[in-house]
Amino acid sequence: MSYKPGSHPSATWLALFGLIVCSASLASAHVFARLSYAYGVNVLTAAAARLTCASVLVLIYLCLRGASFPALGRAYRATFVLGLLACVQTVSLQFAVQNLPVAIAILFFYTFPFFTGVASAWMGDEPLSLKLTLALLAAFAGLALVVGAEFAQISLAGVAAALAASVCFTLTLVLTPRLAPELSPPMRTFFMMTLAAAILLVFLGATGGYSFPNSGTGWAAFSAFALLYGLGINGVFMLLPRLGATQTAVALNLEPVMVAIVAFFVVGELLSHLQIIGALIVVAAVMAYQVSVRRR
Repeated sequence: MSYKPGSHPSATWLALFGLIVCSASLASAHVFARLSYAYGVNVLTAAAARLTCASVLVLIYLCLRGASFPALGRAYRATFVLGLLACVQTVSLQFAVQNLPVAIAILFFYTFPFFTGVASAWMGDEPLSLKLTLALLAAFAGLALVVGAEFAQISLAGVAAALAASVCFTLTLVLTPRLAPELSPPMRTFFMMTLAAAILLVFLGATGGYSFPNSGTGWAAFSAFALLYGLGINGVFMLLPRLGATQTAVALNLEPVMVAIVAFFVVGELLSHLQIIGALIVVAAVMAYQVSVRRR
């Protein structure tokens, strides 16, 4: 059974704008994560915190909307798969960041738009057209310039972890609209994030692997990181049914560009001319593809 996202032009453009805002939120979270690590936070604690915050935020949203929680059944068991994928993706990506230069880890992780395009075509959602292929190739080339990746030192374990995170995120994007379709996107997101957070919290509790900030500045960065990630990732999964997996994956190429921009304003990381050119290539590729989709 193929999944068809909503196609009303104005609603879709609004959803795309929302996804760009989510990318900015996630990008800001990455910058504050860097600051958190500098003040003593380890990657597993950060991963658990961001998933827990995402779960709490969507729970607050559901309560404000007066949503009811029906009896557990097949739909909730299906969200177990999504939660497990979210957990594995988070841990794998953090492992990759630990064992590779951050730029290379990001570059390998951002193979997920390719995988998503192939998976969506295989499932009958959207053909792997020439326009999509060119947009993905152009965006990936632009990302390589933005992150400034240098491949002098490569950890095969780190590469494998980054690709595993990419595959898990691909599966999450493709399967989210299909698994438990009777649940609303917020409800489905809540169970997915709650399960992923629970797995990491239990693991950290059993191993004593928590490492929290060692100063007030660290706690401020840590809190901002968790909040911005929670807002961003929840927004992505709530907008996913409107745009579909492929359009969402293509648009999320903007996130590393946003990271570079936010890092410039927050921590003063200067952008080279090549990075600026790469950012423009990514933006052009994403927008050209979105316009071509709207003209169908």
